[in-house]
Amino acid sequence: MGVISLVYSVISFLLELWVFILFTGQVFFEILYKFLFPPELKSLDDEVILITGAASGIGRQVALQIAAKARVKLVLWDVDKNGNLDLAGDLKRIGVEAFPYHVDLTQRSQIIEAATKVRQDVGDVSMIINNAAVTYPQPFLESSRKPRNLELIFKTNVFAHQYIIGEFLPKMLENRKGHIVTVASVGSFSSTAFLADYVGSKHGVHGMIESLKDELARDPFQPDIKFTTAFPYFTKSNLSGYNNSTLVRRYPFSFPMLETSAVARYIVNGIRQNKEFVYCPGYFRVLAVVASLLPSKIVRAAKRLLTYEVELDRTYFESIATTPLPAPITPLPSPPPAPAKNGTLKHKPLVPPRVPVQPGS
Repeated sequence: MGVISLVYSVISFLLELWVFILFTGQVFFEILYKFLFPPELKSLDDEVILITGAASGIGRQVALQIAAKARVKLVLWDVDKNGNLDLAGDLKRIGVEAFPYHVDLTQRSQIIEAATKVRQDVGDVSMIINNAAVTYPQPFLESSRKPRNLELIFKTNVFAHQYIIGEFLPKMLENRKGHIVTVASVGSFSSTAFLADYVGSKHGVHGMIESLKDELARDPFQPDIKFTTAFPYFTKSNLSGYNNSTLVRRYPFSFPMLETSAVARYIVNGIRQNKEFVYCPGYFRVLAVVASLLPSKIVRAAKRLLTYEVELDRTYFESIATTPLPAPITPLPSPPPAPAKNGTLKHKPLVPPRVPVQPGS
């Protein structure tokens, strides 16, 4: 019996390997075909699009560029109430339905409350553009000793993504369609001194989205949920200033900082092409592959030669060396799940039941 089972396993493996080889060839053929004959850009008409961090920067530019191309409903979330209202006013003046909401993404309760209001006021969100992000350039040890900024970064850059997607994904699954857009960073696959917490958050959100894709790929209902993740290079924003930080580059002809409008253009075009990954600028995809093949010492030297770096006031290095670590705080234990009537523990399903895909549907 053992020999028969082994033979069966070997034959099954070889058959699956052959199918995998054919599938790989098919995927590369599709990529080549789309490169030679680009598909038409998809229409965004009638979409209900949620944009976080909409009041300024990349988020504002994305909203304006989408509004110029489609008849959509734009749901605008930002902690900057006045900036968000200004954007909504600009959009309404050009005939676009805009719904501004004042939301602090570090507060899960506000995310849940705002999501409920959106469903009541606007309807089901069909596309999420998770753009909001914060960063506080600082040495690693200062971040460890004063974790408030560290917590704000991860609450905004990672946890909020999870909570927002968790609010709107169930309806997308029920409708079997949707689009989730994540504005990550080249920091998702790279590193920068004095931005350890920010870079860590971008690695984290990228890994979270990739794991969600793997999860949905195993969904027997096979919903048509599109994903687009953008990786912008340094963009003109409010990065500098904290801790007397500045962004510097050694030579004026090295990689330039990007304008927010240019990054938004990359993102909007990527959405309309259903691109899975959008590199801003595009050649960074090649650089990421090359960097993964080179020794780390060479990569670090190349970054110092060709890219921007964060520089801080040297007094911070002196101060953190003598600052004692704070006393650890004992976290409160999480409450156990409520027992069911029969005495066994049960967890409420996260996704409502759906009808399986029928053949030919």
